[in-house]
Amino acid sequence: MSIRSGCVVLVASALALSGCAHVISPNIRAQVNKNLTFRMVLENPDAYRGATVIWGGVIVDTQNRRGVTDLVVVETPLKYGEFPADWDSYQGRFIARTRRFLDPAVFSRGAKVTVAGTVAGKETRPLGETEYTYPVVDVRELHLWAPPPPVYYAPPYPAYYPGPWRDGFWCPWPGCF
Repeated sequence: MSIRSGCVVLVASALALSGCAHVISPNIRAQVNKNLTFRMVLENPDAYRGATVIWGGVIVDTQNRRGVTDLVVVETPLKYGEFPADWDSYQGRFIARTRRFLDPAVFSRGAKVTVAGTVAGKETRPLGETEYTYPVVDVRELHLWAPPPPVYYAPPYPAYYPGPWRDGFWCPWPGCF
């Protein structure tokens, strides 16, 4: 193997490993019961009080009160690196409670988060015209994901190719279009 191909392999390996980095510390990940699902806790939060969980999802509300901040999160399964999946596979909602002040402008509706903490029980709140029972998680670690970059699209064909081009061919005289 040449030095050049060795460098390519080394750089590719580093990039592959950096793409799957976990945002939650190994100490907390080691305490999580992998067999405990969100659905199990949602059905009976008091039975799992004190269990360590790592959940993710999309923030739907940020509520600051004296001494605590509650994030109401629509749970979605976690993908690689504990990144929350899209809305299409959600199972319910939970409350992530922290003693830190979280600015609602930063932890805003639609932002994705990953939460690690302990199940603290349940809380029933109004949701629309019904009552909803939320599992409550006391936050030990919290990761706010950066929003995706904006996607820009090129204008349609005629505006995109300036000059006398037609179907990828050069047209040197005005009448060939």
